[in-house]
Amino acid sequence: MIYKGFYINEMLGNNEFSYNMRKNKSIYVPPLIDVYANKNDVLNELKLSDKVAFSEIDENKEEMNVFGLKNFLHIEKNGKHIYIFDNHNHCFYFVAYTIFEKLKKMLDEENYIEFINSYINKNEKITYLTEKIAQYNLKNMMIHFDQHKDMRVPKYSLQEFLNTFLSNEYDCLEKYRFEIERDFKNISNFVENISLNENYDISKNDDTLFKNIIDDIFSYYDKITFLYTNYHLNVGNFIVPLINGGFIEDVTIVDSLYSIDNISKELYNYNSIVLDIDLDFFSKDMDYIDDELKIDAIAKCYERADVVTICTSPYFIEFERAEKYLYKILERFDIF
Repeated sequence: MIYKGFYINEMLGNNEFSYNMRKNKSIYVPPLIDVYANKNDVLNELKLSDKVAFSEIDENKEEMNVFGLKNFLHIEKNGKHIYIFDNHNHCFYFVAYTIFEKLKKMLDEENYIEFINSYINKNEKITYLTEKIAQYNLKNMMIHFDQHKDMRVPKYSLQEFLNTFLSNEYDCLEKYRFEIERDFKNISNFVENISLNENYDISKNDDTLFKNIIDDIFSYYDKITFLYTNYHLNVGNFIVPLINGGFIEDVTIVDSLYSIDNISKELYNYNSIVLDIDLDFFSKDMDYIDDELKIDAIAKCYERADVVTICTSPYFIEFERAEKYLYKILERFDIF
């Protein structure tokens, strides 16, 4: 994955909010690290950063600069992948990455060439990817526990962002554009060389080369998704592009007592789900719902989940309160 720790200084993504009104012009996105599924490791790594993750002018016209996490965490246990991060838009990347990994594993010798050729020749590369995800039936339902619905629509879809990015609209991302265009050229040259050799038979050759090219193609998709997540999406508009991009089939929003009572009806309509938790679901504004009822509902969904995304939502809930409920959730997940 690409998360190594970096600053966003431009008026893009989460840094767009009240940008021209703020003194602070920069937000930080921390690195992602792998953590063992045990209490000591999680407690040691789940720390508040001294860097601003979200900056906004509040209703009192005061500038609010809130710290995020020191590291994003990835925990794997019993085949489930759990991602813990601060701002909610990163959910888009982690869900998409999970789908990329599943799709890559399902490709074999018989469709290496078809996949590579289609990638090269299709102008709408994201649309093609969406078609492949649908072909292999990889889409899941998302169960979204949150104080907010997060269903705003971004300016660009992932495909539109790619088109705009390649047309040089995002000058600040020039270094990424160079890398992506170079990777695409290398893949194109490989396909051209294979096409010129009419007698080339993959079944008679080491398919390691083809697997490497497949890895390069998914690296291309990975980079675009990373840029889209961080430089275009924000905390309130990441779900609609997940649906439109084919990464999830639909979303069930759990933001009330009524929706908690009805969650069981949705769970068993799908083989697996994406469990998405914003810890502001446990903010003081949501105290009218019993905490144990919330955690019971989340734990029930966890049983059906392949991937779990949890955001600490620094602007919307105090870190100490978010941390308290995160530990309770992880205990129910048997992480501790």
